[in-house]
Amino acid sequence: MWLNLRRLQNIDQSYSDLLEQMIDEFRNISDMPPVTASNVGLLISSPKAQVHYHADLPGQALWQVRGVKRVYVYPPTAPFMTPEQIERIVLTGLEVSMDYESWYDEYALAVDLQPGEMMHWPLHSPHRVDNHDCLNVSLTTEYWTKPIRRKVMMNAGNAVLRSKLGITPQSHATSGPGFWAKAALQAGARRAGLLDKQRKASKPITFRLDPAKPGALLELPQNAV
Repeated sequence: MWLNLRRLQNIDQSYSDLLEQMIDEFRNISDMPPVTASNVGLLISSPKAQVHYHADLPGQALWQVRGVKRVYVYPPTAPFMTPEQIERIVLTGLEVSMDYESWYDEYALAVDLQPGEMMHWPLHSPHRVDNHDCLNVSLTTEYWTKPIRRKVMMNAGNAVLRSKLGITPQSHATSGPGFWAKAALQAGARRAGLLDKQRKASKPITFRLDPAKPGALLELPQNAV
């Protein structure tokens, strides 16, 4: 079981201050472009819980607070990540519907993340997580910069070309006339409702927590939401 408490900076000013401090420290040690938006979340997960193979659109970092988890990070290149897969994420908003093979682990960076440690990985790198046999508490941070937003716009334009027009994209440039044509194309597709994200749960919701009995579960009727 795991709980993902998102956008804490909008609820508690202390988390907003912490997020700004994190970004400032990144900026002081790197040539990180200006951040245009950012979020912080708190992830609480059970012993031996797993986060399956997936990739994210924004920049990511994982900060370990309690417990130990093994994090596997894979190259953001084929076959681990393909243009079609990132375009599918842009179209659907589903990060976890990605193909995974056990031999991928031979090419992964695997790290046992300890309390007080942080991991950051290249943009769009697939990753997965296995908790050790202990309760885990982690902070997750995500951020957007102009270069990242341009990559998403480019991939959205390529997704429209591939899935809506049947054209295989040949370029992944994030500048120049071709990029701006794709930016206009994806903007028009969004306005027309062609890029509305349709999230579909991979597994049905079958239970909820019983508020009267901590730890107890209540089964739900089939197709309940």
